Amino acid sequence: MPILINTKNESFETKTDAHGGFQLTLDQSIQLPISITNNGSTLKSVQNYPISFAENNSAFGVISDIDDTLIKSYTANNLKRISTISFTPPQRRQPIHFTLNFLESINKTKSNIYCVSKSESNLFSLLNYFIQLDHKLPEAPLFLTPYLSLKQLIFDKKPKDFKYQTITKILNLTQQKFILIGDDTQRDMIIYYHIASKYPDRILKIFIRQTKHQRKTHQQNMWLKLQTLSTPSYYFKTDTSIDFEQEVSNLKTMAL
Repeated sequence: MPILINTKNESFETKTDAHGGFQLTLDQSIQLPISITNNGSTLKSVQNYPISFAENNSAFGVISDIDDTLIKSYTANNLKRISTISFTPPQRRQPIHFTLNFLESINKTKSNIYCVSKSESNLFSLLNYFIQLDHKLPEAPLFLTPYLSLKQLIFDKKPKDFKYQTITKILNLTQQKFILIGDDTQRDMIIYYHIASKYPDRILKIFIRQTKHQRKTHQQNMWLKLQTLSTPSYYFKTDTSIDFEQEVSNLKTMAL
Protein backbone atom coordinates (compact mmCIF):
# COMPACT_ATOMS: atom_id res chain seq x y z
CA MET A 1 0.00 0.00 0.00
CA PRO A 2 1.45 3.42 -0.92
CA ILE A 3 1.71 5.84 2.00
CA LEU A 4 3.09 9.29 2.68
CA ILE A 5 5.28 10.07 5.69
CA ASN A 6 4.50 13.70 6.49
CA THR A 7 6.79 15.92 8.57
CA LYS A 8 6.23 19.52 9.56
CA ASN A 9 7.15 20.84 6.11
CA GLU A 10 7.87 17.83 3.83
CA SER A 11 6.34 14.55 2.66
CA PHE A 12 8.10 11.34 1.64
CA GLU A 13 6.50 8.50 -0.31
CA THR A 14 6.99 4.80 0.44
CA LYS A 15 4.84 1.66 0.61
CA THR A 16 4.08 -1.12 3.06
CA ASP A 17 5.23 -4.70 2.65
CA ALA A 18 3.13 -7.86 2.79
CA HIS A 19 2.97 -7.61 6.59
CA GLY A 20 1.98 -3.96 6.69
CA GLY A 21 5.45 -2.78 7.69
CA PHE A 22 7.61 -0.20 5.98
CA GLN A 23 11.07 1.29 6.25
CA LEU A 24 12.40 4.58 4.94
CA THR A 25 15.89 5.97 5.54
CA LEU A 26 16.59 9.65 4.86
CA ASP A 27 20.01 11.27 4.74
CA GLN A 28 18.68 14.48 6.27
CA SER A 29 17.15 15.91 9.39
CA ILE A 30 13.37 16.23 9.61
CA GLN A 31 11.07 18.38 11.71
CA LEU A 32 8.53 16.75 14.01
CA PRO A 33 5.66 15.95 14.34
CA ILE A 34 5.14 13.03 11.92
CA SER A 35 1.89 11.78 10.42
CA ILE A 36 1.17 8.93 7.98
CA THR A 37 -1.45 9.27 5.25
CA ASN A 38 -2.93 7.17 2.44
CA ASN A 39 -5.00 8.79 -0.34
CA GLY A 40 -5.29 11.92 1.76
CA SER A 41 -6.57 10.14 4.87
CA THR A 42 -4.51 10.14 8.05
CA LEU A 43 -3.76 6.62 9.27
CA LYS A 44 -4.28 6.08 12.98
CA SER A 45 -1.45 4.51 14.97
CA VAL A 46 -2.70 1.52 16.96
CA GLN A 47 0.40 1.29 19.17
CA ASN A 48 0.88 3.18 22.41
CA TYR A 49 4.65 3.23 21.91
CA PRO A 50 5.96 6.55 20.51
CA ILE A 51 6.29 6.72 16.73
CA SER A 52 8.96 9.45 16.77
CA PHE A 53 11.94 10.44 18.90
CA ALA A 54 13.61 13.85 18.83
CA GLU A 55 17.41 13.83 18.77
CA ASN A 56 18.87 15.61 21.78
CA ASN A 57 22.10 17.56 21.94
CA SER A 58 23.51 15.44 24.78
CA ALA A 59 27.12 14.74 25.74
CA PHE A 60 26.97 11.17 24.40
CA GLY A 61 24.51 8.59 23.12
CA VAL A 62 23.84 4.91 23.79
CA ILE A 63 23.46 1.98 21.40
CA SER A 64 22.23 -1.07 23.31
CA ASP A 65 21.35 -4.65 22.48
CA ILE A 66 18.04 -5.99 23.88
CA ASP A 67 18.10 -9.79 24.31
CA ASP A 68 20.23 -10.80 27.31
CA THR A 69 21.34 -7.18 27.65
CA LEU A 70 18.06 -5.49 28.65
CA ILE A 71 15.96 -8.60 29.19
CA LYS A 72 16.82 -12.25 29.88
CA SER A 73 16.12 -14.10 26.64
CA TYR A 74 18.42 -17.19 26.60
CA THR A 75 19.60 -16.45 23.06
CA ALA A 76 22.38 -19.05 23.32
CA ASN A 77 19.70 -21.77 23.39
CA ASN A 78 17.25 -21.37 20.49
CA LEU A 79 14.64 -23.81 21.86
CA LYS A 80 14.69 -22.22 25.32
CA ARG A 81 14.47 -18.78 23.73
CA ILE A 82 11.41 -19.74 21.68
CA SER A 83 9.85 -21.39 24.74
CA THR A 84 10.43 -18.24 26.80
CA ILE A 85 8.97 -15.99 24.09
CA SER A 86 5.95 -18.27 23.63
CA PHE A 87 5.03 -19.15 27.20
CA THR A 88 6.46 -16.50 29.55
CA PRO A 89 4.31 -13.34 29.68
CA PRO A 90 6.19 -10.00 29.54
CA GLN A 91 5.37 -9.15 33.16
CA ARG A 92 7.24 -12.29 34.25
CA ARG A 93 10.32 -11.69 32.08
CA GLN A 94 13.37 -10.58 34.03
CA PRO A 95 15.25 -7.35 33.24
CA ILE A 96 19.03 -7.11 33.46
CA HIS A 97 19.41 -4.90 36.50
CA PHE A 98 22.83 -3.50 35.61
CA THR A 99 21.61 -2.23 32.24
CA LEU A 100 18.31 -1.03 33.71
CA ASN A 101 20.05 1.03 36.42
CA PHE A 102 22.70 2.29 34.02
CA LEU A 103 20.15 3.48 31.44
CA GLU A 104 18.07 5.07 34.19
CA SER A 105 21.09 7.19 35.18
CA ILE A 106 21.94 7.97 31.57
CA ASN A 107 18.35 8.94 30.79
CA LYS A 108 18.57 11.76 33.35
CA THR A 109 21.04 13.49 31.00
CA LYS A 110 18.48 13.34 28.13
CA SER A 111 20.91 11.24 26.08
CA ASN A 112 19.90 9.68 22.77
CA ILE A 113 19.34 5.95 23.29
CA TYR A 114 18.97 3.46 20.43
CA CYS A 115 18.08 -0.22 20.89
CA VAL A 116 19.47 -2.42 18.10
CA SER A 117 18.63 -6.11 18.26
CA LYS A 118 18.51 -9.30 16.20
CA SER A 119 15.05 -9.79 17.73
CA GLU A 120 12.44 -10.06 15.00
CA SER A 121 9.89 -7.34 14.23
CA ASN A 122 7.32 -10.01 15.19
CA LEU A 123 8.26 -9.28 18.81
CA PHE A 124 7.71 -5.52 18.72
CA SER A 125 4.49 -5.64 20.76
CA LEU A 126 6.09 -7.87 23.41
CA LEU A 127 9.13 -5.60 23.72
CA ASN A 128 6.90 -2.53 23.73
CA TYR A 129 4.89 -4.00 26.62
CA PHE A 130 8.00 -5.02 28.56
CA ILE A 131 9.66 -1.60 28.25
CA GLN A 132 6.51 0.14 29.44
CA LEU A 133 6.21 -2.03 32.54
CA ASP A 134 7.38 -0.49 35.81
CA HIS A 135 11.08 -1.20 35.13
CA LYS A 136 12.02 2.47 34.56
CA LEU A 137 13.44 1.55 31.16
CA PRO A 138 13.56 4.59 28.88
CA GLU A 139 11.50 4.46 25.71
CA ALA A 140 13.87 4.45 22.75
CA PRO A 141 13.80 3.67 19.02
CA LEU A 142 13.71 -0.10 18.47
CA PHE A 143 15.69 -1.36 15.46
CA LEU A 144 14.59 -4.98 14.94
CA THR A 145 15.26 -7.48 12.15
CA PRO A 146 12.55 -7.90 9.50
CA TYR A 147 9.40 -9.96 10.11
CA LEU A 148 10.04 -13.73 10.06
CA SER A 149 7.74 -16.70 9.53
CA LEU A 150 7.65 -19.45 12.19
CA LYS A 151 9.92 -21.66 10.05
CA GLN A 152 12.44 -18.84 9.59
CA LEU A 153 12.31 -18.14 13.33
CA ILE A 154 13.00 -21.77 14.30
CA PHE A 155 15.90 -22.13 11.85
CA ASP A 156 17.32 -18.67 12.66
CA LYS A 157 17.05 -17.25 9.13
CA LYS A 158 17.93 -13.70 10.15
CA PRO A 159 20.11 -11.31 8.15
CA LYS A 160 23.57 -11.89 9.61
CA ASP A 161 24.87 -8.33 9.21
CA PHE A 162 21.73 -6.52 10.39
CA LYS A 163 23.18 -5.24 13.67
CA TYR A 164 26.51 -4.09 12.21
CA GLN A 165 24.80 -2.34 9.30
CA THR A 166 22.22 -0.65 11.55
CA ILE A 167 24.81 0.65 14.02
CA THR A 168 26.94 1.90 11.14
CA LYS A 169 23.91 3.71 9.72
CA ILE A 170 23.22 5.40 13.08
CA LEU A 171 26.83 6.53 13.34
CA ASN A 172 26.83 7.85 9.77
CA LEU A 173 23.60 9.82 10.32
CA THR A 174 24.77 11.48 13.54
CA GLN A 175 27.83 13.30 14.80
CA GLN A 176 27.53 12.12 18.40
CA LYS A 177 29.87 9.87 20.37
CA PHE A 178 28.40 6.65 21.77
CA ILE A 179 28.80 3.86 24.26
CA LEU A 180 27.88 0.31 23.18
CA ILE A 181 26.12 -2.14 25.52
CA GLY A 182 25.76 -5.84 24.69
CA ASP A 183 26.34 -9.37 25.95
CA ASP A 184 28.54 -12.38 25.28
CA THR A 185 25.91 -14.87 24.02
CA GLN A 186 25.99 -14.13 20.29
CA ARG A 187 28.10 -11.76 18.18
CA ASP A 188 28.00 -8.48 20.11
CA MET A 189 31.69 -8.57 21.02
CA ILE A 190 32.90 -9.17 17.46
CA ILE A 191 30.43 -6.62 16.03
CA TYR A 192 31.44 -4.00 18.59
CA TYR A 193 35.10 -4.77 17.94
CA HIS A 194 34.66 -3.99 14.25
CA ILE A 195 32.55 -0.89 14.98
CA ALA A 196 35.10 0.52 17.43
CA SER A 197 37.92 -0.30 14.99
CA LYS A 198 36.14 1.59 12.20
CA TYR A 199 35.05 4.52 14.39
CA PRO A 200 37.71 4.79 17.13
CA ASP A 201 36.91 8.45 17.83
CA ARG A 202 33.16 7.88 18.07
CA ILE A 203 32.96 4.99 20.56
CA LEU A 204 33.68 6.05 24.14
CA LYS A 205 33.35 2.67 25.88
CA ILE A 206 32.02 -0.86 25.36
CA PHE A 207 30.00 -2.68 28.05
CA ILE A 208 29.54 -6.47 27.77
CA ARG A 209 27.31 -8.57 30.02
CA GLN A 210 28.68 -11.95 31.15
CA THR A 211 25.69 -14.31 30.85
CA LYS A 212 27.12 -17.40 32.55
CA HIS A 213 29.11 -17.97 35.75
CA GLN A 214 32.12 -19.01 33.69
CA ARG A 215 33.32 -17.60 30.40
CA LYS A 216 33.80 -20.08 27.59
CA THR A 217 37.07 -20.15 25.67
CA HIS A 218 35.69 -18.30 22.64
CA GLN A 219 34.16 -15.63 24.88
CA GLN A 220 37.44 -15.11 26.70
CA ASN A 221 39.34 -14.96 23.40
CA MET A 222 36.94 -12.35 22.04
CA TRP A 223 37.20 -10.36 25.27
CA LEU A 224 41.00 -10.36 24.91
CA LYS A 225 40.54 -9.12 21.34
CA LEU A 226 38.46 -6.21 22.61
CA GLN A 227 41.32 -5.32 24.95
CA THR A 228 43.55 -4.59 21.96
CA LEU A 229 41.39 -1.59 21.05
CA SER A 230 42.07 1.95 22.19
CA THR A 231 38.40 2.02 23.26
CA PRO A 232 38.01 0.90 26.91
CA SER A 233 35.62 -1.95 27.70
CA TYR A 234 33.92 -3.33 30.81
CA TYR A 235 32.65 -6.87 31.48
CA PHE A 236 29.68 -6.91 33.88
CA LYS A 237 27.24 -9.41 35.37
CA THR A 238 23.50 -8.93 35.85
CA ASP A 239 23.84 -7.70 39.42
CA THR A 240 27.21 -5.95 39.17
CA SER A 241 27.07 -2.80 41.27
CA ILE A 242 28.94 0.36 40.33
CA ASP A 243 28.43 4.06 40.96
CA PHE A 244 26.31 4.73 37.88
CA GLU A 245 26.11 8.47 38.43
CA GLN A 246 29.92 8.65 38.57
CA GLU A 247 30.21 6.46 35.47
CA VAL A 248 27.91 8.80 33.56
CA SER A 249 29.95 11.78 34.75
CA ASN A 250 33.16 10.08 33.56
CA LEU A 251 31.62 9.37 30.15
CA LYS A 252 30.52 12.98 29.78
CA THR A 253 34.12 14.04 30.46
CA MET A 254 35.42 11.50 27.92
CA ALA A 255 33.03 12.87 25.30
CA LEU A 256 34.52 16.38 25.46
